[in-house]
Amino acid sequence: MDYPGSLEYLFGLQRMGARMGTATVSSLLARLGDPQNSFASVLLAGTNGKGSTAALLASILREAGLKVGLYTSPHLVRFEERIVVDGTEITPDEVALLASIVQEQAEQMTARGGEKEQPSFFETATAMAFRYFQQRDVDVAVLEVGMGGRLDATSVVDAITCLFTPIDLDHQQHLGETLEEIAAEKAGILKSGGRAITAPQSPEVMRVLQRGAAIRGATLFESEQMWRPLEGPGGTISLVSGMDPSKRIEGLTLSLAGRHQWTNATLAVAAATRLPGFHERITEQAIRQGLAGTRWPGRCEVVSDHPTLLLDGAHNPAAAQVLRAFLLENYTSKGKKVVMVFGAMQEKDLSGIMQPLFSCVSRVIVTRAETPRAADPVYLEGLARRYHASVLRAPSLSAALSAARQEAGKDGVICVTGSLYLVGDVKCLLEGKEPRIRQAL
Repeated sequence: MDYPGSLEYLFGLQRMGARMGTATVSSLLARLGDPQNSFASVLLAGTNGKGSTAALLASILREAGLKVGLYTSPHLVRFEERIVVDGTEITPDEVALLASIVQEQAEQMTARGGEKEQPSFFETATAMAFRYFQQRDVDVAVLEVGMGGRLDATSVVDAITCLFTPIDLDHQQHLGETLEEIAAEKAGILKSGGRAITAPQSPEVMRVLQRGAAIRGATLFESEQMWRPLEGPGGTISLVSGMDPSKRIEGLTLSLAGRHQWTNATLAVAAATRLPGFHERITEQAIRQGLAGTRWPGRCEVVSDHPTLLLDGAHNPAAAQVLRAFLLENYTSKGKKVVMVFGAMQEKDLSGIMQPLFSCVSRVIVTRAETPRAADPVYLEGLARRYHASVLRAPSLSAALSAARQEAGKDGVICVTGSLYLVGDVKCLLEGKEPRIRQAL
């Protein structure tokens, strides 16, 4: 199988949608020799900040001299973004080879058990990542949970540490309608007798995580009791040890923009400095360089100037609140005109996303990402008018960006948001490529 054929095979699996459960992926991995058992793993669940925290942690561990695998989803432009070792994406040739190996085993499973035994897109990608990390002989793999936790394909690993980023409402159709139900699904990654660290959570979420840890005999720490973030001079942050207040790491610079990244950085540092088998290798220099050198696109990312083009994949109400605070602090409060290009998936809490975001921009332009599950711009336009007086519906993303540039002027700001798939499509256009039609998985 060549590279184009491997992508056709992989993306063809997206027709199956999401599968909740680990039986199929466990069978697939067993056929591959259980590669997930050949390296240490850190597993991250949560609603927002998973990818950023994973990237921050992987960067710190890499600066400490460890060979680090990083598995995240979704990708923005290329499938290869999902599977990374030491900061370098898997190559197209390696994707083709691994897809061929996994496909052979998947076809045998399907021949024996029918369509219900066919591994899904995410299960296949996860198996490819684990096999690749085994081949590359990584010391540790940092794994972002795809959805939920208890029934996610990544949860088959015996993680040495589980991390929880802030948990809020999202994917209710799969995970439950309440915070408690969603938190319970995410708490399912906890391992018996293992250890876990959580970012600050709401009281109801914290109760669920604590109960889940108690049931499994796991130890649960709170990241900001381990390291407390304080604002330093010139936009830097300092971390104060919760064990020894005289121990401080001062003047840290984050490459990722936004105060919300302080929470993610604190969780990453807490994980690195308590990571079983590896924590003694984590120096202050590794932390400092790791935080300063992290790259994680599509999250409060400025990709061009005059006007400023800001990309952020805020796709739920909690993420929208974070982006609103970022826009107010960095642009609106400084008199900058902000024009928002908005598109989202149809199953999302669109009102909950629109309400906080639209109140801090001068105009809204609605469009859609190239995916069948994107909300119809006609519907978005009607809904958006409830929250903003000036709404334009663009016939395409290119047209939306063109209208936004004209509206913002060279001194203004264009913020593209509502979906990581929309952000990925913008990145495709900036690279001179046409966005690929894909499923939202």
